[in-house]
Amino acid sequence: MSVPAFPSRVLPALVGLFLVGACGSTVAIGGSDDDVDAGDQDPPQIVVAQIADGQPFGQPVAVTAEVSDESGVSSVRLYYHSLAAAQDTNLVMEPLGGDAPDAYGAEIPGEDVASSVVYYYVMACDDVRPNNCGTSPEDGDYFSFNVE
Repeated sequence: MSVPAFPSRVLPALVGLFLVGACGSTVAIGGSDDDVDAGDQDPPQIVVAQIADGQPFGQPVAVTAEVSDESGVSSVRLYYHSLAAAQDTNLVMEPLGGDAPDAYGAEIPGEDVASSVVYYYVMACDDVRPNNCGTSPEDGDYFSFNVE
């Protein structure tokens, strides 16, 4: 589901990419060739467990994703907003551990599940320099769920 011209998705990616890396790691600007890993040039693979419609108003919602990369994963973040929000909020998605080493999770707080629809996507970056980052869904799109 596309959200009409919502500029907050673009701004965090641009600011992150040029200032501190799209996922919080330092990007070498004007560094030497030793700072570049020419091997892995692909972003992490991200599979998000989509949230069912009908989530209860004001209750927290858990978001999980499977994230993997041949070079390792440096960070995974959840970006979300409701119809009432002016911009995306982002949370660090933590490794869930256990039998699913590639599983990450975060929880959208109940106070942010307070409009009829919540939009969300996941961004992950790998461990090479400069970082390769990807999103799910791709191409500036969002997943969404309805709130009752």
